[in-house]
Amino acid sequence: MKIETESKKLTKPSAPTADHLRKLKISLIDQLQPPIYVGVIFFYSSKNDVHDPSFVPISEKFRLLEKALTETLTLFYPLAGRYVEEKCLVECDDHGVEFLEAKADGTLDQLLHGETDPDDVLSHLATQPPQVDKMPPLVVVQITTFTCGGMAVGLCISHRIADVTTISSFMSTWAMACRGSIQKVIHPCFDLSSIFPPRDLPKL
Repeated sequence: MKIETESKKLTKPSAPTADHLRKLKISLIDQLQPPIYVGVIFFYSSKNDVHDPSFVPISEKFRLLEKALTETLTLFYPLAGRYVEEKCLVECDDHGVEFLEAKADGTLDQLLHGETDPDDVLSHLATQPPQVDKMPPLVVVQITTFTCGGMAVGLCISHRIADVTTISSFMSTWAMACRGSIQKVIHPCFDLSSIFPPRDLPKL
């Protein structure tokens, strides 16, 4: 199965980050994390019945997902920043997360039922940023549509700034924003460095 990227852009928070939040010191725990990206992929089957009240065209899904992402990033503002290794901090200047739209030339069933080799496909559904970038985006979001109308939402995120709990909270908030209920979200806290401040450590 072939995955082709159709568009790529930076998606920024819907509101600017406050000036006093623009420099986020990472914690010692984050400082010790390996510089890797972790990925997660969610699969959604299609609803092809246009008379179904819950039917949403693909183009509208893309618009809704991106709009909800911009709202979610206002709460998870460090994810739209860039990590500065020499200073052990994230510059939260709303640079944005990478947002990709892609198309697969097969069906979701072919992938989920083992008709195609998942090892050849999964890494292309949650793409990592190029390693050559000096300060790459901390998050890459990829929305891939299949010929059956199904969809995969892939998220690749720097382990330096997020763990599994953060990823889960981010995805839950994004889903609530898609449903228009982001106002019910408990605001995340990013002050772990006040408990475990970074240290001047020798490079391993």
